Amino acid sequence: MVIDCSPCINHDSIASFLRDYHDLMTETRRKLLQRAMALVTDESRTPSWVWKDAQITVHGPLMKVVFFSGDRANKFVVFLENEEFPVVKPEEKGWPLLIHDGCMAARGWVVPLATLAGLRLFYR
Repeated sequence: MVIDCSPCINHDSIASFLRDYHDLMTETRRKLLQRAMALVTDESRTPSWVWKDAQITVHGPLMKVVFFSGDRANKFVVFLENEEFPVVKPEEKGWPLLIHDGCMAARGWVVPLATLAGLRLFYR
């Protein structure tokens, strides 16, 4: 099943799917969709602008649902690593997300080095 969530994928689009297909939801399917909802609401990991041009594919037992918006430049897959634990794997990242992730990674090692050198950078 493919769901167009334009203008962006958000918590409400996935929650709406959960409500509409409530009778078909097993505990495992519900966990997978809840993990997808957590993915789109956790801005500390992925900024909200990512979901304007994104695709999330949720794979579960006898279920495949694709939520998308925009040009689908940022692709993620939600699946079960074992019988209990849903996992998110980035499949493809657009240029803005690649640059964002690179800057966040650089910040992770620049700030501690600058702090050791006695500099104060990147106040939060």
